[in-house]
Amino acid sequence: MVGSAVVQEGMSRAFSFMLGKHLEKASEGHSAERLEMALFELEFALERTAKLPITEASLLRRRKLLKRGYVEGINLLNKHKLQGHQERPGVKRKRWITCSKNLSISSFGGLNTDGVRRFEWFADCAGKFVRDVESGCSLRHHTFCNPLVRHLLNGKALKYEMVQGSQVREFFIRPAFLGERGVEASLHFQYMDRSMPEKSFRLLLWLRVSESTDLVAIAIRCTESLTFLSKPAAESAIAELTLLPNVLDSAYAMPWVGNNELYVLITKLSRQDPVCCTADGQGSSNIMLSELSQIFPEQVIAFRFESLISAPNYCSSCSSDGLCCTKVQPPTLLLSASFWPHTELMIEATEFRRGSLEETSNMARKVAMECLISQKELKEHTVRWASKHGAALFCVKSSCQERRQ
Repeated sequence: MVGSAVVQEGMSRAFSFMLGKHLEKASEGHSAERLEMALFELEFALERTAKLPITEASLLRRRKLLKRGYVEGINLLNKHKLQGHQERPGVKRKRWITCSKNLSISSFGGLNTDGVRRFEWFADCAGKFVRDVESGCSLRHHTFCNPLVRHLLNGKALKYEMVQGSQVREFFIRPAFLGERGVEASLHFQYMDRSMPEKSFRLLLWLRVSESTDLVAIAIRCTESLTFLSKPAAESAIAELTLLPNVLDSAYAMPWVGNNELYVLITKLSRQDPVCCTADGQGSSNIMLSELSQIFPEQVIAFRFESLISAPNYCSSCSSDGLCCTKVQPPTLLLSASFWPHTELMIEATEFRRGSLEETSNMARKVAMECLISQKELKEHTVRWASKHGAALFCVKSSCQERRQ
């Protein structure tokens, strides 16, 4: 009887153990199903909103957080499935390595109820996010915005050209709908005056666009801060930009069907994180803002300004007594300045200098003139200015051949 009782107790414990394991497996299986369903909701939200133009930075930040949660959940689900596969008899155990760098350690504690609820909360937020994006798109049709932005949000590019005597004006702007980056646009404006070449300029602007964006005002603000590059060209650019809204009525609007691959490459290199800074000039905790954040509005991705400058009068050769043997007309040089307020890349250049942007620009112009004048084989000289968040590149190169008098 004693032996029978011992055997019965042992069998009872074994049965309880097996039942507990079975219930634990069933609970984990249900948790995995709940997690998978939450991830389906997140996946739908990301796919749906990728097809809709997002024009608000706050929505872009929410989408970024949802995407991070989706990647975190996928890794957790994959870990659970891999562990279940490794526990099967005869299966060699392998080391699991996550493919995400931004996952919280607490996420890998197992498929417990609290962990699954976290991703179900993400799914609930994703549903509201989709409704907010769709609501914004529907309201856009009833929201007043300037004609330039309205054309861009409708997927149209604008082109304007005019030749008037010695003056030539060329304007082109095109939209780009980039999913998680929102709606962006690239603006190109070129003005050439053969009678007064010092007033000629070429301006390029890449920026994120919303219904309230005033592209002309942003271009003017960027130019006003850079008069130290070339005051005549900068003043000319501001005057031309001020008159631009008056001539856009005669601009040609056309559906944009061009190739976005080059633009996508440029914009991602220029600003890896489209919402790294806020409108009030504040960056995330790991960003050290630079002088560029004070000059350019937050939505600016890149800005480039080109103008013609003349080198000081000089002689190509002089005799030992200091008398000039040959008089040479000062060469015309092309000065281009490119700015990336949010880049984290290091731009290659002939040399690197520190200091303010104005000091770097003046030094670049002075050194470049000396090098280009003394070294005929040298075609250009570039100087890089950089911070931990933002960079600029100043380039001076020959634009025409020297003419002897």
